[in-house]
Amino acid sequence: DGDPDGKIIFRNYNGEEVKPFNDSNTKQLETMRIDCRSVWFWGINAWRKHTDRYNYPGPGSVWWVRNQSRNGVKLIHCWGSEGSNGLFMDSDYGNAEIYGCGFFHSGVDQQARAHGIYCHHTRDSFVAASRLKITDCFSFDHLGSCLQIFASASPEQLDDIDVLRFTAWG
Repeated sequence: DGDPDGKIIFRNYNGEEVKPFNDSNTKQLETMRIDCRSVWFWGINAWRKHTDRYNYPGPGSVWWVRNQSRNGVKLIHCWGSEGSNGLFMDSDYGNAEIYGCGFFHSGVDQQARAHGIYCHHTRDSFVAASRLKITDCFSFDHLGSCLQIFASASPEQLDDIDVLRFTAWG
């Protein structure tokens, strides 16, 4: 767990590639599971099993931001591929930012599942005016939705969500 003044940052260095890989078929086993506050991931290229495409709910998402995260989670220039979702975010995580990330090739069937980015957002009682920001991201080649966002109390909580320059196709 970090705090706002002492963030924990996981990142790649120039010329290096950080590529966590998960080839398990076990349900609810994610490649990257975030359970803490004030943690940033920068330039991480996370994958599920390369040859299989999973439906949702399937073996697990590539990235999962859990309720326990509470505040200050950032994904910056990260990738997610395969999995039952590229990025799944629980509802009560406080402020979160997704910047310059790409999610692709999730899902196995044509039902409304296996999304690129699948986010729930609730005004967090622990963080005043909590926001979800998704900026300069793209999502493609999914057999579910490229972007699916829920607010727990529409329409007023939709004001807590910013999506800027998002590209989706396929």
